[in-house]
Amino acid sequence: AGDFNAIWDRLQESLRGAAVKVDDRDQRVSIYYLRLDDETGKKVPYQLRLARTQSAHTLTLQKDDDTLAPRETTRSLFEAIVRHWPESGLQPRP
Repeated sequence: AGDFNAIWDRLQESLRGAAVKVDDRDQRVSIYYLRLDDETGKKVPYQLRLARTQSAHTLTLQKDDDTLAPRETTRSLFEAIVRHWPESGLQPRP
């Protein structure tokens, strides 16, 4: 929960702290474009989407516009985001 712009910036800090490669980001459409290792170690492109709801913001990790990322890839990334979330009044919920 909180201000979108503050969450967007803290998400960037968290990804940097977790050493996640951000290829690009577009705040206008609320997407970070990432490359993450697959099970073979190959870098695969993903979209990390930040969406607003009435009471909070949610993250989804997708391979493309129509396909969610594998569960274990998502879990690993989200755990890294939570571990590296900057100290502030805005805390992510697991």
